Amino acid sequence: MNKLMSLCMIVKNEEQFLERCLKSVQEWVDEIIIVDTGSTDRTKEIAQAFTNNIFDFKWINDFAAARNEALKHATGKWILILDADEYMEEKDIRGLRDFLDGEKPSTEFVYRVTVRNFMDSSNHTGISESPILRIFPNRVGFEYYRPIHEQIRLTTGAPYQIIALPFQILHSGYLDHVVASQNKHDRNMSIFEQMMNHTKLNAYDHSMIGQQLSMMRKSEEALHHLEIAFAHGDKSSPWFLNNLWTMLDVYLQSQQYIKAWDLIDQHMAEYIDYPDIRCVRGLILISLGMREQAKQELMLAHQEAENRARLQKDITLVSPNLGMRMPLWLLAIMFENENNFQPCIHYLTLLLRADDQDIEAWVKMVEILSLNESSENIAVFLNRLLHVDAYPKKVVAMAKISISLGNQQLAKYYVDRLPSIDRLSLNEQLRYTLLSKDPITFEQFLKNRAVEELTESAAVKMIILGSIVWSRPEWIELCNQGLTDESVGIQFAKDLLQPALTKELDSSFEPVAIDILSQLYFLKAWDTFDSLIDQFSSAAVINQLANVFLSKHFVQPAMQFYQHLLDHNELDATSCENLALLHIIDGKTEEALEFWEQAILLQPKAPIRLFIQYCFFCKDASAKAKMKAKLTEQYPDDAKSLLIKGL
Repeated sequence: MNKLMSLCMIVKNEEQFLERCLKSVQEWVDEIIIVDTGSTDRTKEIAQAFTNNIFDFKWINDFAAARNEALKHATGKWILILDADEYMEEKDIRGLRDFLDGEKPSTEFVYRVTVRNFMDSSNHTGISESPILRIFPNRVGFEYYRPIHEQIRLTTGAPYQIIALPFQILHSGYLDHVVASQNKHDRNMSIFEQMMNHTKLNAYDHSMIGQQLSMMRKSEEALHHLEIAFAHGDKSSPWFLNNLWTMLDVYLQSQQYIKAWDLIDQHMAEYIDYPDIRCVRGLILISLGMREQAKQELMLAHQEAENRARLQKDITLVSPNLGMRMPLWLLAIMFENENNFQPCIHYLTLLLRADDQDIEAWVKMVEILSLNESSENIAVFLNRLLHVDAYPKKVVAMAKISISLGNQQLAKYYVDRLPSIDRLSLNEQLRYTLLSKDPITFEQFLKNRAVEELTESAAVKMIILGSIVWSRPEWIELCNQGLTDESVGIQFAKDLLQPALTKELDSSFEPVAIDILSQLYFLKAWDTFDSLIDQFSSAAVINQLANVFLSKHFVQPAMQFYQHLLDHNELDATSCENLALLHIIDGKTEEALEFWEQAILLQPKAPIRLFIQYCFFCKDASAKAKMKAKLTEQYPDDAKSLLIKGL
């Protein structure tokens, strides 16, 4: 065999990703073997541009069988396995080839690389890394077994050693929209169900089923299998750490924070100094209301990440996002919530120096700077930090951010530097004219637009706001030309613009009213806001407005609303909790305790963080004992944790 490396793949309906995968490695592999298990899209057509080695294989609900079919056709000395939704950066595939060129194939060694999985933001980890066996010698007796989460073995049953290589494979297949579009959950679960019906599951099987159910957000079912795997699995097995991590993630997703804490404390102590584990501890403490302890954990996580990077050690255990970015982000948000903006800006600056494409950090930085700085000072600062003016794409991004945040002067600075206003979406164009108080240009932007543009959700919201601010009910009719998700908002605006409207707000309109009133305030359409607020003064609306305003640092109107609610005994639990935190920040502990107590009374089962915060700050032994007794009554299992006992 003169060929060094054969890429072996199994595919089905992978037109979305296959070209990206094959382009990333085509110059570095000697042959590409594609086994197609029944594609009905352009998958084969795309594959044909890269290889003639395309083989059909009837899908029999068995990944191992399909993998082995691909191996049959490979003629290279080494096998590289990739899935279509994976790809490699040039430095990794080049480094892998250089390494294999100096190795002699043997049944004694196989090789694993790190697969970096990109996850949606709804998942706590964001990015996770898994060591997976993907490189092994060809034609020496290796084969796949297990119908799902297939594994490599020698046909002789002989053992082999797994060697870790410093190369990465990037994987985007766990993003929610990808999973949904390819129906992966149903496919995988059907295979697992066959296994459950025909074989006795071992600990590894339970772990794989639990991980699948976790991705499906079926927390209770996932934990059932994960906990079986935890109880019966071999703790030295490579998969066991992933099982622990998935348990941890499910506990966080299902808000079982004490169980998550105890899992780390009792079973992951050897990993405690990894930054991603420190960060998870910080996340748990934030969720439990233990803010100062959380800051300490997050600062330690950041320091440890820097130390490991300097020493060229593995920085994280599983999740680079949790180990490197998230500690800085969470620290920034915590200081923001305390109205302590200088350290907030410091941590955002560290984030942006590490990654100047971190748009979430861009937005937060502009939002915080806009509270106290002039647009000129903000532009100078951002240009020094991000070199915005030197890059047209950054100018566009900053224009969009400034418009979304309602900073009209900063928005004008960047909009004036755009090559064309068409670099903004219709929604952004309309929002900018609202900020600029320019109804003439607003109307011009509405002319000669396709129905699809005028009925797009974000654009409809701006049209509704424009029609209300400038009393132009005819603009609302532009949104009625096609299907839209904003039908309730359209009807609300129509009713609002009726001159003879005297009826009280229907409760079904309350969410729309809150959104519109909030946006009017953020757009500085204060006259319109003032004219409407008296019509929508239910306790539910005022509570939510107060909380929204507080979250955006409009403290004065928020406090006015809170005072109105307090005077009428109409504060809800969220408002009470927010007021407790405000009073703690101001050093008014007794008042804070009263608001926490009220927040607990207003809910049938209050979040455990309220009890914890009360007990942490309460100096009265008798009052604290009574609150701990209530905590134990509502959370008997959690009360047994050392974390709670230490309050």
